[in-house]
Amino acid sequence: GDYKSFVISTNEQGAYEAGQVLVNEMKAKGFEGADVLMIAISQARQNGKNRTKGVTTAVEEGGSSIVQTLQSEDYTRAEAQGQALDLMTANPDAHGFFTQHDEATLGTWAAIEDSGNTDNVILVGFDGSPESVELIRQGKLRGASMQQPVLMGRMSMDVAYRVLQGEEVEAETSVPTILVTPDNLAETEATLQDTV
Repeated sequence: GDYKSFVISTNEQGAYEAGQVLVNEMKAKGFEGADVLMIAISQARQNGKNRTKGVTTAVEEGGSSIVQTLQSEDYTRAEAQGQALDLMTANPDAHGFFTQHDEATLGTWAAIEDSGNTDNVILVGFDGSPESVELIRQGKLRGASMQQPVLMGRMSMDVAYRVLQGEEVEAETSVPTILVTPDNLAETEATLQDTV
């Protein structure tokens, strides 16, 4: 439809950065070049396509490949837990896992624990919730590119105000994601509280 400006996260870049964390963590654990699994948001959506493109590029640059992907349908933790168990059962040689939304991340971690794979599968995600931050704090989730919905709201209001004042605005306003890992959590936490 017709709109003045579209405020959107940098999905491709954020997923690329998270994918780099994934391949580096796999390499550090001795899993360099191993297969990667993924639970994705709908690939009919542009943000889903962009997340897939970003992480795929990073994984392939790291010498691995995403061997199987399942799309979320109801976006629940329980759905993701079942999907993750199915993916790991079908792909026992996979050592990397990328999830494109928080409930998938949380469900996948539960599946990794349930299957006894905590030392064999590296999990990295995309999105950002307090529960995901806690998994990063515990070192279970090795990284996530987190969207900044509070900042997006602020920027949307700013753009809307400028439009109402008759100013020209960009057709797309990009809001960067924040890459969070156990190593930088302490220094990013204040920002996460404010904008994520």
